[in-house]
Amino acid sequence: MQFSPERTKQVLSILALATFVAMIGNGIINPLITLYSQGFGASGIYLGVIFSSFAIARSVVTPIIGKISDKHDRKRFMLIGMAAYALFSLFYLLPSNIFGLIVVRLLHGAASGFIAPVVMAYASEIAPPDKKASSLGFLTAARFFGFGLGPIIGGFVETYYGFQAAFVCMA
Repeated sequence: MQFSPERTKQVLSILALATFVAMIGNGIINPLITLYSQGFGASGIYLGVIFSSFAIARSVVTPIIGKISDKHDRKRFMLIGMAAYALFSLFYLLPSNIFGLIVVRLLHGAASGFIAPVVMAYASEIAPPDKKASSLGFLTAARFFGFGLGPIIGGFVETYYGFQAAFVCMA
């Protein structure tokens, strides 16, 4: 798929924005998840399981979605992932115990696995051969900028408005 240079720049900017927004959401929750988990009585191994379940689910889902999106409409997978990511962000408001929180983390991690591989594949597909590394670098910078900004936002929102507001903000 080849676009004009202007269209390629436009699409890469949209992909970067999607990555940035998703990673802000991830960043918002990361510094808060331990505190939130302790409200359910989690300590030790449960804190580890709650924190790790997101990454484990994402690790399982990412290669599967990557492979499927190679054969089907990438945009659809990215949109499904973004919508599920937002929806599952609100699910943090529902658990009444540690196990419910683990399930939410697994679902949220699985949803995030729909975003990153599809964004990178799409960008790699549309970037001109002499701009692939710089295009992927641009997306990676957007990803880490979002991940870096998210904890500041999450800390602020939780401090002044509480955990529930942080989860709504993440969504």
